[in-house]
Amino acid sequence: MNMSDTLQLAQTVVIAFGGGLALLQLRQSEQNRNRDAALQMLRSFQTAEFSRGVEMLFNLPEGLDKPTLEAQVGARMGDLYVVLTTLESMGVLVYRREIPIDMVDDFFSGPIVLTWRKCGPYVQALRREAGRETIAEWVQWLAERFGDMEREQEPTPAYIAHRDWQPERR
Repeated sequence: MNMSDTLQLAQTVVIAFGGGLALLQLRQSEQNRNRDAALQMLRSFQTAEFSRGVEMLFNLPEGLDKPTLEAQVGARMGDLYVVLTTLESMGVLVYRREIPIDMVDDFFSGPIVLTWRKCGPYVQALRREAGRETIAEWVQWLAERFGDMEREQEPTPAYIAHRDWQPERR
């Protein structure tokens, strides 16, 4: 093998090695981005207002019209809006593929579906009054995606789906 062939081989090896490192860095970057997104999502759920809003939603009956829902919620409407705007933001992030839908599913699909079931009539009345179909559009979109997913496969609670999970030993 002459010097020119040796240099070409070395160049090919260096390029292949550099490409491999670049792919590894891309994968690590994607994992970091997903972890950061998960932490940010977790932080948005850990506010007192959001927690109060979800607790309130759990206790609301389904099928309330706008005046009845407003009467039942009363002075806590701000907490309801915190839930709706948080879920609205999350819907946009899922649609734009900034947060994977399976991550949102793991964190909060139940409350998202429940929020839409209980607040859907209220939101639709708001839309009619405002003449704006875009009010809480991403909350509805996200809840419908989870409804589609649950029609394909019934959700399995984590305590059942992952009962054999073991922590990594170090």
